[in-house]
Amino acid sequence: VDSPLPRWPRDGFVQAGEQRLQLLDWEGSGLPLVLLHGLNNTAWIWARSGAIMATTGRRVLAPTQRGHGLSSKPSAFDLDATSADLEAFLDTVGLDRVDLAGHSWGGKAAMHFAATRPQRVRSLILADPAPPRGVSKLIAHKRLIRDAFRPERGPFPDQASLEAQMPLLLQHQVGDETDRTAWAACFTRKADGSYVAALSDEGFDAIITDGVQVDVEPLLAAITCPVLLMLPQLSLTTPGRAWSRARELWPKLDERRMVGDHTFIHTNPRDTTKAMLGFLERVEG
Repeated sequence: VDSPLPRWPRDGFVQAGEQRLQLLDWEGSGLPLVLLHGLNNTAWIWARSGAIMATTGRRVLAPTQRGHGLSSKPSAFDLDATSADLEAFLDTVGLDRVDLAGHSWGGKAAMHFAATRPQRVRSLILADPAPPRGVSKLIAHKRLIRDAFRPERGPFPDQASLEAQMPLLLQHQVGDETDRTAWAACFTRKADGSYVAALSDEGFDAIITDGVQVDVEPLLAAITCPVLLMLPQLSLTTPGRAWSRARELWPKLDERRMVGDHTFIHTNPRDTTKAMLGFLERVEG
């Protein structure tokens, strides 16, 4: 991981329908690439990969999705809602058609958007996405998932505790400014000085039920654009079984095995962007 970022984004907000979304924008004149983050994260998880992609002159935009970071906190988190947000976001920033990438739950949201609004997506990049039919029921219990995310969600009684936890997580062991920014963006400071996850427990549970575990396999046939599927060595899914139907339906599917775990877009940005740029060059060719 190189530090600092080769290009820092403009950090602001954009109105997407009724939602106000935080937005990282690496301005450029090239074809636009939109990056969607996963559950309990923010756009900053894409910062390293996005910054490298932007050095090619391409415009790269990463919105923080509803309920996360400093974005609006609505009550609905279903895939219809996230797709409506993305469509409104594209309309606001004036983008008709984009290359779309999604990580984890953001990959599931990207699949849904590409299937329901195919005219808006030129190509689709999926980074260890939540699988089409959801994760295994053996690990999908809300309590188990909450416990697994507890080190990343806290709460933490004070700033010292918050800062002490960051290097204990594999994805933030570099400890540079990008790590610190990405980690801090996931929390809200309360009046008593404690820190809680910016995504509420109710929102977290709703995303598991209405997003991660929703079966979108019936929609896969509607995705006709080229697709890049990047699965790490330690993946959310069993590659052979979870994606068998997609392989049948997506003749332009490009699969890549990536070094790293589920957070490889942040911990291995060079290989991530190499795979993405190679794919996009083939799409453009």
